[in-house]
Amino acid sequence: MTAIEKILAITVELTLLTVGLGLIRRGRWYLSRFFVAYVLAAVAMNVLITWWPSRFENQKFWVISHALIHVLKLGVALEVVRKTFRAFPGAQAAAQRWIWIIFVAAVLATARPSPGAFENVYTTVILEIQPRVINSTIWLMVAILALARWYHIPVHPFHSAVLTSFVLYLSVFSTLLILVGDGRSGPLSLLSANIIDSAAYLLLTCRWAHLAWQRHGPGVSAHVETMSRLAHTPPTHRTEAASVATAL
Repeated sequence: MTAIEKILAITVELTLLTVGLGLIRRGRWYLSRFFVAYVLAAVAMNVLITWWPSRFENQKFWVISHALIHVLKLGVALEVVRKTFRAFPGAQAAAQRWIWIIFVAAVLATARPSPGAFENVYTTVILEIQPRVINSTIWLMVAILALARWYHIPVHPFHSAVLTSFVLYLSVFSTLLILVGDGRSGPLSLLSANIIDSAAYLLLTCRWAHLAWQRHGPGVSAHVETMSRLAHTPPTHRTEAASVATAL
C-alpha cells in the first residue's frame, strides 16, 4: 500500500465513522439497519487492511470481505423495497418480479465461465465474477427507483440518495474491475485504478456523511405527510393518492 493509498484509506475510515455517528445522533439508523451494518463492516474491513496489511491485504480476505459487503448491499436494496412498496400490493408484486428476473440473470451470468476461467480461482472471482455481481446490484437498485417512479410511489429521500450514490460508485468500481480484468492495465495503471477507486469511495462516504448529519428538509417532511395520508387511504386508491400527494 502506497502512502497516498494509506492516506485515502484512513480518510475513508474517519468518514465512515462520521457516517455512523451521524446515523445515531440524528436517529436515522432505523431507516435502514442493513445500511448501518454495511457501514460497520466497511469500517472494520478498511481498518484491518490499512493497519495490518501483512495479514489481511491478500486475495482470500479481499474475496471473503467483499462477499459480505455484497450481501449487505443487497440487503439495503431489499430493505428499501420492503419499506417503500409494502403499502402497494400491485407495485410490490411488480418489484418482486423484477428482483427475481435480475437474480436469475445474475446467477446465469455468474455461472457462465469465460475461456481460461478458474485457472486462478481468486483472480477469476475478483476480476470476472465480481463485476457481474456488481452490475446485477446496479440494475436492481436502478429498477427499484424506476418502479417507484413509474407507480408514483414516494421513496424516502434518504433511501433514494443512498441507492443513487451506490449506483454511481458501483458503476465506477465495476468499470475499473473490467479494465483490469481485460488486461489493459500494467502495474502503474493498476495503481492508478486503486487510487481512482479509493477517491471515488471517499466521495461516496462524504455524501453519506452529509446524509447522516443534515437536518430534516422539506423532502422528508413531505414524505412523512404523504405516508400519513396513505395510512388513511383505502388500498385500492393508494397509488393514485401517492401520485397526488407527491405532486403537491
